Amino acid sequence: MTQYISIEWISGRPIHGAAEDEQRARAAAEAVLDAFVWGRGSAPQHIDYVEAGRAYDHLMDIGASYRTHCTPHSAMLTAAWVAAEGAANRALTAGWAKPGGASCVIQAWEH
Repeated sequence: MTQYISIEWISGRPIHGAAEDEQRARAAAEAVLDAFVWGRGSAPQHIDYVEAGRAYDHLMDIGASYRTHCTPHSAMLTAAWVAAEGAANRALTAGWAKPGGASCVIQAWEH
């Protein structure tokens, strides 16, 4: 299956050029997720986008009790997701007269 990231605007979506901004943000998020590798030995594995998104959602849902539900693997997936979303937000407005004038969240999909 193929996985991909989609961009959902929270604020600041321009009337023209949004597709280019979304593509830049999507590429930034995917580059960050693809850079995270886990595993030992000769078989390191790349992060599954959907699994990382679910780990992030799960940890946000359980809130303050995360210490009882957080494994090293889910913590790593969540850290990767947070980093990817940050990269998407920075890339979203790269080149704008007012960088940071918009925000987004990322979603993971597979087909």
